[in-house]
Amino acid sequence: CDAGLVVMHMQGEPATMQDDPVYDDVVNDVRDYLRDRAAALEAAGIAHDRICVDPGPGFGKTPKQTIELVRNFQEFARLGYPVMAALSRKSYIGYAYRIDEPRERDRASAAEALMACELGANVVRTHNVAETAKALKDLRPYALLGLGCNVPLVAEPGEEREGKIALLNQAVTELCALPDSQIVDISSFYESEPAYYLDQDVFVNSVVLLRTGLAPKELLGYLHAIENSLGRVRERENGPRTCDIDIIDYQLYVTDNDLLTLPHPRALERDFVVQPLLELLPGHVLADGSSVTRDRVAVGKATRL
Repeated sequence: CDAGLVVMHMQGEPATMQDDPVYDDVVNDVRDYLRDRAAALEAAGIAHDRICVDPGPGFGKTPKQTIELVRNFQEFARLGYPVMAALSRKSYIGYAYRIDEPRERDRASAAEALMACELGANVVRTHNVAETAKALKDLRPYALLGLGCNVPLVAEPGEEREGKIALLNQAVTELCALPDSQIVDISSFYESEPAYYLDQDVFVNSVVLLRTGLAPKELLGYLHAIENSLGRVRERENGPRTCDIDIIDYQLYVTDNDLLTLPHPRALERDFVVQPLLELLPGHVLADGSSVTRDRVAVGKATRL
């Protein structure tokens, strides 16, 4: 058949799963289990787009383990499958919100569903549909930001790479202060060859996944302010810079004007954008319907650090 299926994690057997669940690292252990089981299904002929993964909150997990799990849903989004948030009325909600009666947990369950979706869940399983739908109206759009630096402000000879990373870390710190916004995930750092203007030092790059209530043009203004605070000087197009922050993609938003073009018109040709973006969101599709793959990469060859 062509039915979809959900791969759910559970430690132990239903009758004994809550006796004494133990993990080396609950997030890593569950993520790796889901990755391996989904890969086994694909190897057996199940199409990738028929698979959804569910970390299994409360199934062989203590309330504290479950809370750690659901506060890190972005790790499961990195697997490249739809992620299910099956949190409704779970015992961890009773533990966290001090609500003993499961039927009284619907408002808290809806709040947890919203949080899970902001972190990358795509499918919500719930008892109270109306309460959950009401909460999900507050789901903020995501923005993907590309960060780059090839001019460290402070660096001893031989430590230029560390200086560039320090500037990007400072930029991330500034992003944490954006109003009505939350960083969901950050890629690894990548060292990349310069693109377009070649007579300059190598770059260090990263991609940030952000949930934000800021409109795109308003967000752009804040990003320019961060760049300026970190010594950005615009003397040459695509030239050396202390910090560059581009909006690569903004959920469901497509525009082309003198101030802002979205999705970023050169995103898919830049290896230093494509690699870190796919690390966060394998199989991502930009707001204009373009699939993010390495097929169109032409400049800025990148190496993960």
